[in-house]
Amino acid sequence: MITQIVVCLQLSKLTHFGFFVLCPAAQAQYFRRFKLSSSKSQSIPVFTITGNSANMTRVRPTIVEVSDATTSKFHTKGIEALVTMAAKLFGAVSRKLERRQSTSSSDESIESGMVPNVNLPAYTQSSTRKLAFGTAATEEHKPLDDFYNNSTLTNISKLFCAVVLLTAFFLVMSRSLQFAYEAQQAAARAANPPIMGSRNRLVVDFQRNYIEFNDVKYCIKNDSTNTFHGESMKFGDLETPIYRYNDRVTHVFWRNDQLLEAVMIIAGHFIKTFNLTSIFQVLVSDNHPVIQIIDWIQIQNFGSTDDVKIDNFTLIDCQPEEKNEVAKRLYSDEFLQKITNNFTCHLQGFQVAPALLTSKSIDVNIIKIFYSYWVDLNHLIKMNCSSITLHSSTLSQADLIGFLKAWEGGNNSKLMFLSIHFGEGFELDVGGIVHRLAHEFKLIDGNEENTFEIKGNDDLIAEIAIPEDGRSFKLFIA
Repeated sequence: MITQIVVCLQLSKLTHFGFFVLCPAAQAQYFRRFKLSSSKSQSIPVFTITGNSANMTRVRPTIVEVSDATTSKFHTKGIEALVTMAAKLFGAVSRKLERRQSTSSSDESIESGMVPNVNLPAYTQSSTRKLAFGTAATEEHKPLDDFYNNSTLTNISKLFCAVVLLTAFFLVMSRSLQFAYEAQQAAARAANPPIMGSRNRLVVDFQRNYIEFNDVKYCIKNDSTNTFHGESMKFGDLETPIYRYNDRVTHVFWRNDQLLEAVMIIAGHFIKTFNLTSIFQVLVSDNHPVIQIIDWIQIQNFGSTDDVKIDNFTLIDCQPEEKNEVAKRLYSDEFLQKITNNFTCHLQGFQVAPALLTSKSIDVNIIKIFYSYWVDLNHLIKMNCSSITLHSSTLSQADLIGFLKAWEGGNNSKLMFLSIHFGEGFELDVGGIVHRLAHEFKLIDGNEENTFEIKGNDDLIAEIAIPEDGRSFKLFIA
């Protein structure tokens, strides 16, 4: 049985390949119908292999001259290098696979008791393998066309090599671009604090001298401690040296005698830049003159079109010489109107009782006064808050009954929780107040723990809890 195999390699723009099995008549018909667009000719090797499956003989190729507009030669050195790399890669893979195959086949034959056929024809290395393995003769004399025209290396192998090289190239490029993008994003995050959602969150801590904006903290440090030089940041019209400790903490260096001014300038910068209408939290202590901070809160709008409010305000203490003045300013209607959510004050030692007996009420959500010995019934009724906590209180039994009467009549309508803790040497007469409660109100329930329920306006139920020691009074409104 004679089989004729014709391998035709048609190169069109360096990428088109063809493989045909034709009889001689079909070959002639194929070349007659093969229309070309150029007068140039191309040599196509035609290999004729005769024999059967057991014995095959290779005959020298004949050359068929056909016209073709393309050529198998590459005119670009970069493409030649790419093809050579692909050829060497394919040769190495082929050698490993053939070595593994032959070894496993011999081992299997020996294990099965079969003696391998040692009378095999000598193996002749193909020109493609020589090109791939880089022999001296190949390097000097074998043209690059042999790599494309030899049938040993199939189109799939060539495509595989090209895909491997292109994949490696694109992986390297993608990693490089990703690295550059991440570096740029890190620099942008450090230079500009992130804006989280539709609302910006600003914390001003005068006690520890730092500003926190959207979870990025700017710690103000004494300029004499600056051992890192070279980077700076501009706040308003002032530029100051900084050190980026990490993505969330930046040290801002300032003169030690101007730390209070630095906190105000940086906070004002964020308020004006982002047109903030509120500060999430302000924390004040005796580290700085509190009067200056109160003026900063009350007077300045920082260039904002709206009045800047404070959601949460906490005062730890102030300097002794300014306690009376701070108490007057802090517990005034003008200042308390700036607070929208939580007002917490630890101030003590002042002699002048704050004047909260105006027509306006205290409309903060939560109020906590830790030294409330000055708070009387009139002050308490003015607190239109949802939660009231008083420590060191001197409110009397009559004051508590008067407050409950006012609540029953519809006053303090926002109240949900009241907790009063009495000072040293002062406690409630538990038996007396229970008797007054039973006389003044219709008790719904009572038990040995002195817990009672009374009904107020709009059928609201208030639960009153008085411990046996009489040291506290708590009111829960459901």
